[in-house]
Amino acid sequence: TLEGECSSNRAPHVSFAQLLGEGDILTYKLAERGYKVYKYVPYGRVSEAVPHIIRRIQESSIDRDYTSRTVKAILNELKARWIPSKIVERIKHD
Repeated sequence: TLEGECSSNRAPHVSFAQLLGEGDILTYKLAERGYKVYKYVPYGRVSEAVPHIIRRIQESSIDRDYTSRTVKAILNELKARWIPSKIVERIKHD
């Protein structure tokens, strides 16, 4: 676990990298706990970058539960920031 042997205090050399636009909730949690977190953007020839992006999309679509949790977390954040509940409820049903 993050709180165990690999805590940021015990393992300052540990860092994480994620594709830009993916896993932002995890990014924020890791950063809150003091870990170094990097976001990366595929760069290079189209013939090299596109297959990588397609693989990432396929991997991401496999975990629909993660996507559902991400949407719920975003909606909770909207509620916490006092967005009118009618708007949040409308987003849930769309």
